[in-house]
Amino acid sequence: MDYPKDSQRRKVRVGPSNSYRSHEGLLDVLEDLFPARFSPFDGATDGADAAIILENDPELYRQLAEAPFPAYVVDHSNAAQSFSPQQTRFGGRPSGQPWLHGRTIPWKGSAAVCAVTVAQGDEIIATADEQPVWVTRRNARGNKVILSGPFPAWDAEAPFILQLIRGALPAYLPLLDFLREITAPVDYDPAPNRACFMFDDPNLHSTTWGHLNYRQLIREAQEHDYHAAIATVPIDSWYTNPAAASLFRNHPDRVSLLMHGVKHTHAELHHPARDEDRAHELTLGLRWIERLERRHGVRVSRVMAPPHHACSPKTCELMLQHGYEAACVSWGALVKWNPGHPWPLSFGLGMTEFLGGLPVIPRFNFADHDDARVLLAAFLRQPIVMIGHHGDVAGSLEILAEAASKIRTLPEVQWGDMQTIARGCFLTKRTGNSLWIRLQARLVVAQIPEGVEHLFVDRPWLTEEASEPLVLQQPDSSHFKVAGNRVIGPIPARPGPLTLHCPPAETLSVPLNGSRLLPPVWPLARRLLCEARDRLAPFTARRKSP
Repeated sequence: MDYPKDSQRRKVRVGPSNSYRSHEGLLDVLEDLFPARFSPFDGATDGADAAIILENDPELYRQLAEAPFPAYVVDHSNAAQSFSPQQTRFGGRPSGQPWLHGRTIPWKGSAAVCAVTVAQGDEIIATADEQPVWVTRRNARGNKVILSGPFPAWDAEAPFILQLIRGALPAYLPLLDFLREITAPVDYDPAPNRACFMFDDPNLHSTTWGHLNYRQLIREAQEHDYHAAIATVPIDSWYTNPAAASLFRNHPDRVSLLMHGVKHTHAELHHPARDEDRAHELTLGLRWIERLERRHGVRVSRVMAPPHHACSPKTCELMLQHGYEAACVSWGALVKWNPGHPWPLSFGLGMTEFLGGLPVIPRFNFADHDDARVLLAAFLRQPIVMIGHHGDVAGSLEILAEAASKIRTLPEVQWGDMQTIARGCFLTKRTGNSLWIRLQARLVVAQIPEGVEHLFVDRPWLTEEASEPLVLQQPDSSHFKVAGNRVIGPIPARPGPLTLHCPPAETLSVPLNGSRLLPPVWPLARRLLCEARDRLAPFTARRKSP
């Protein structure tokens, strides 16, 4: 990520020089993720803040023994005895993320690793099948040296985030932690860990949906301290059960609603459509939701969870223009459904990603029991949004309680609805009486601390030449509008809550008369059939049980 003062990037030397060239793709990605600047290591240490040694090089090793800076070293000494581990366990405390202590991450795929050679005085941070794979030692000057095994094969065609998700995380984590630690003084400050569970499909026609009971969900959420959001289909809002609406209206801290498509037809937010037809659908969804809110006093987040995880960049652009605040989709699904899109290797490493100008929040399945995904999201400062369906909680909600207990061990966890999570997607950095805010959404609510007199706002979705307005508003309704390029500032500031809104260059609204608000017959019939199937699931399951 770009730090406001580019000159403060940490200077990291990478050697040997041939290894630097062969890893340039990875290094470019890491420069996007951390405020670091990489250059070849030729043995000179002047002006360097750290070093990374990627191959066995006795001369560079000798120089590191006296180096006046920390270093990261890939240990190839036991490469001939590589093995395929089952899991990595953290017995030590990584400096960049001490909360990893005591956790276990399963290995995926068939990636081979090799044990690191341990010397007297070394601290073993992590083991794979009880073999050391992450070790910390000190050089002659007392500076930290991190040792780990070789990296998996680098895939220059796939975004780095997908390589981490598919199994490479344990192998790259020592390097990522090393860079997080050395860049922390000049990086943006750590953000709170924001979390939410999400269920796709249910509506408010009753206080239950298949195996999901809303009253029980609220009781469990209160007992185990979590929040669950229901991704509901707008076309289903033709009827609302008063008791169901009351549950959501009276417990907004534990349950909430967001949008799940418009009619929930197959891949409806991805399949080809004329802009005016897609605009009509998006407007229709909002109007149905607004009617639900007016009649029953419930609030629905203007965050879209696309049905079947399918969404195109063009649809995201139209959602932005029609007033949607964000989308929530898995990174893998975005890439899978849009193979022709030019995905950069650094895609998915930010707190959010901007597609068609719309912020996209990642999500993943809680039924996968994937602790690595939780830890990866926490490391990347991304919201921890775990999703599932009513069938995933057949019998009990224990899967949510277990996941919540693991998430609570992370630092500063804040549970909330998807609108609150979307509006909390930003990073800050205090420099004297100035506060830098890096927006990861177009509408955020920030708290300006005492002593801050000036703001600098960084909007990473803009190019250096592009210009967009920025609207700032405080609770007393005083607000002002400024226009500028990617970084705007200094802006006068005073302590207290502040809303920052970056409206799109073009906003659209499709007029709909009363008759056009009526749900079309076939999509409505399809939804009723799907609803009947899900509501009958608990009864059919009982009949099948022995």
